[in-house]
Amino acid sequence: MNKRFLKFFSKFFSKPLVQIGFYILGILLIFFISGVFDDFKTSLSKIVNILSAQETISVFLAGILSLGMARIIKKCDYYLEESLKIDDDHHKIIRKYSGHKKTDIKQGKNYFDKTGVFMRINHVKCIKKSELKNREKDRFSKTYKAHEEDIKNFNEKKLYLPTVNVFTNTLGDTRLLFNDSNESHKLPSFVIEHADELLLAHKNSSTRNGDTIRLNDFYYDDEKKTLTLDTQRSTYYHMLITNRCMDYDFSNGLSIRKLYEFDKYICPLHKSKFGNQIGINGLIITSDGYVLIEKRDHNKTTWKNKFAQSISLALKVDEVILNKNGIIENTYEIANDSIKSVIEKTIKNNFGLTSTEYKEFIFEKNFLGLARDLLEGGKPNLYFYVETKCNAKELAKKLRETAKNDNVETALATEKLSSDYYLVKFSDIKINYNYVMNLNRRKAIKIARKVYPRLSRRLYLWDTIKNILAVKFKPSLKRECGEALLVTISYMEICKERIKPIKLKEDED
Repeated sequence: MNKRFLKFFSKFFSKPLVQIGFYILGILLIFFISGVFDDFKTSLSKIVNILSAQETISVFLAGILSLGMARIIKKCDYYLEESLKIDDDHHKIIRKYSGHKKTDIKQGKNYFDKTGVFMRINHVKCIKKSELKNREKDRFSKTYKAHEEDIKNFNEKKLYLPTVNVFTNTLGDTRLLFNDSNESHKLPSFVIEHADELLLAHKNSSTRNGDTIRLNDFYYDDEKKTLTLDTQRSTYYHMLITNRCMDYDFSNGLSIRKLYEFDKYICPLHKSKFGNQIGINGLIITSDGYVLIEKRDHNKTTWKNKFAQSISLALKVDEVILNKNGIIENTYEIANDSIKSVIEKTIKNNFGLTSTEYKEFIFEKNFLGLARDLLEGGKPNLYFYVETKCNAKELAKKLRETAKNDNVETALATEKLSSDYYLVKFSDIKINYNYVMNLNRRKAIKIARKVYPRLSRRLYLWDTIKNILAVKFKPSLKRECGEALLVTISYMEICKERIKPIKLKEDED
């Protein structure tokens, strides 16, 4: 049988209205067969009598309610999946890893410390006073005092993140080297034995495996201004069953965090047992100080239905430059070209932007820092920014046209067409105590790329009308922020003195 037909069949019958319709037709068919030996009028009369009976109506309602409840439970699974994999109480995670300090990063020099200090955001705003209410009942508990300290910091425009900053390219002069090995990292035998259970944590997410670059350690030479990454091999699935399901309960209440990261400090990278693939995250900035933010779809493995940064990917083996021995050469040129090609390819695939439409990517300048995400067990991520040559309105027009004219030659990444995007002025970004961004639809520029090229003109018109009504009657769009977006914003705050579009725009305001 044709596979395309089977896929259509499966998708068609997964719709709740179709299921209800066939449920009703099935019952009617049973009734008809039960009266098949009578003449038509007698059979019809019997069916009408049975259908109008109270018992039959109860069966119909029970079936419809069962199907409805099944759909509701499935939707709940989608929305709850991330909070079951990773503890979404950011303040709780910060308190857990209390060994790390909350120190300000000094301007005038690059920051380096393998232990790391908590990152923070200064673009904060309390929408309601009730958001800052200490809900801990025991006023003499450590938790109550910790909440009070968090609230005090927030009122001083300091919102700390569950991420430790281990390196900041404050001056924009850092070069990169790889000390690479093609040796594969091995997970603990206990994790491998329970891999099936741990992968169930991602049952509602779109996943695919692949070879990735793992960070084993890193070093910084202040004299040579060189950051060296000690790397080896891992796989995406290894990250999924360690870093990305730290708090998932399996095997009688155990979790990866309880087993391996129970101390008040996150484990040093060279001792960490996790997948620890290198993540690459960043923001696209326009010439007039706007940043491109994604509102994620529900099928992502992380940051579901949240605001996220526009550049987000894992550093994969097949996307870096390897020599004949299958390793990354230990030269500045190869390191720069590897990162540059990965980011340029991502921008082109996701947004259709070519190198002529943004300023030249130079690692020393565009690199912001290296941080470890405590939510994901200390997973390491590199952070960048890319500056376009155009302003916000011009970029919005470009992104809409690219999605609308999408064809085989210029095919964009399908998963990126399933998200909405917003261009937001950096100085307008405000994060509340619960790590929620309150986006002003009237000031932001929406780029609804997911309507292209899949929707008809009628559906596109309806989507446009809904957006106009939302701007008029519900101008605030509130969404939690993914951790990498918050960290990128924090790095840009630290490095803003050298990022001209942001610095100039804030000076104007």
